[in-house]
Amino acid sequence: MNGYMILEHGRLQADIAALDLRLAGTRRAPGLKARSVRSFLSQLRRYKREMLKDLDYRLADANITH
Repeated sequence: MNGYMILEHGRLQADIAALDLRLAGTRRAPGLKARSVRSFLSQLRRYKREMLKDLDYRLADANITH
């Protein structure tokens, strides 16, 4: 299980880095589409950061118990 969690941790970090690049590449614009895209990417990044934090806590708990 720890191996899977470590792989998932790396995947989440890569996803967050890719989202950061996409957010940097999208510019703020007055149109609804531009705001919607930035909003979606920002929400997705926040969600993945929360998943990463949760996984960090799980890994820390698993290391303490084993």
